[in-house]
Amino acid sequence: MATTNFRSSATQAACAVCLALLLCLSAKAVDWPNPPDPLRLPAPDNAAVDFVPVFIGADSDLIGTVEFVAGTAGKTPEETPTLTTVGGSFSAAQGGMKDWFYYISTKEVTIGVYNSVMKAAGLPASDVGVPAEMPVTG
Repeated sequence: MATTNFRSSATQAACAVCLALLLCLSAKAVDWPNPPDPLRLPAPDNAAVDFVPVFIGADSDLIGTVEFVAGTAGKTPEETPTLTTVGGSFSAAQGGMKDWFYYISTKEVTIGVYNSVMKAAGLPASDVGVPAEMPVTG
């Protein structure tokens, strides 16, 4: 009978992708007394991606959301003010009150991390020849 090596690159990549999806797309509230800061998700080839919690200032029993206007009028045509809604999928105590938060990566995904995950999944690499520390742009 074959045994599963949970330390394999493919397994790490699959776990990282699943956890990232759960963190980003969770529709159910999770109360964390002390959210990890940063949350480090391992990637294949000894790479890792760090995420930090972003509290949105919404005190609600349901999923918290906050609306704000992003962009400023009049500076450039590209900066059209846009009404934006940000939601939090997790809740925790912040400043003595319940607040909602989401996680965001501390850095852009680099070519090296992207290619290591793609390689572990048996998929083709991207931007071959571009330095590994450069961000993925396409």
